[in-house]
Amino acid sequence: MASLGKLLLVIGGVLFVGAVGWWYAFFSQFLHEHVKEASKCFYSMQHGWCHAHEMLELVSTVPPYSPLALYISAGVGLAGLLLLGVAPPPVRS
Repeated sequence: MASLGKLLLVIGGVLFVGAVGWWYAFFSQFLHEHVKEASKCFYSMQHGWCHAHEMLELVSTVPPYSPLALYISAGVGLAGLLLLGVAPPPVRS
């Protein structure tokens, strides 16, 4: 169970890095060096002009970012942590 937990932690980390990269790639095409202004869009599209991503996808070369990627990565990572927490300790000989 511990090895599955570690694997899920790694997958969750990779998915998180992918979500950050996707968010950055999508919003930096429009905001360039001001991409930090879209930081709230990383976890929710309900903030300010984040709703504009639906219109921006028409001129974007990158698929529109979805916060679902962040939540999936967090869920996979949390599942890995839970599995590591309930795994029996390794047997020392």
